Amino acid sequence: MANGHRWRCEALLGKVPQRQYYPAPFSLMHCVYLLKSVKTGRVYIGQTHDIKTRFKDHNAGRNKATKSEMPWKLVYVEFYKSKRDALIREKRLKQYGKSLAMLKKRISHSLTFEG
Repeated sequence: MANGHRWRCEALLGKVPQRQYYPAPFSLMHCVYLLKSVKTGRVYIGQTHDIKTRFKDHNAGRNKATKSEMPWKLVYVEFYKSKRDALIREKRLKQYGKSLAMLKKRISHSLTFEG
């Protein structure tokens, strides 16, 4: 599973490793993502099936909820085959403080914009 996750992350960055079998086409994956405002430091949680376009939309001011706090940095992404699973995860991160706190603890170095 870890190799499949690494492939999806590398595909996001345009570094698809050469292998015979891919667990699922990248374009069919749904994801939950965390953005952090460079301006205010606020964390935004969202869900999409096209992370590249969605991230560009956030930084172009085409999202009402994030427009005033541009620019944004993408700090974390989780991929799911099922849209329903992605929506459930997004809801849990937004509604249950403990889930978000645990995730923030796990990715604390990414949230500080350091390597």
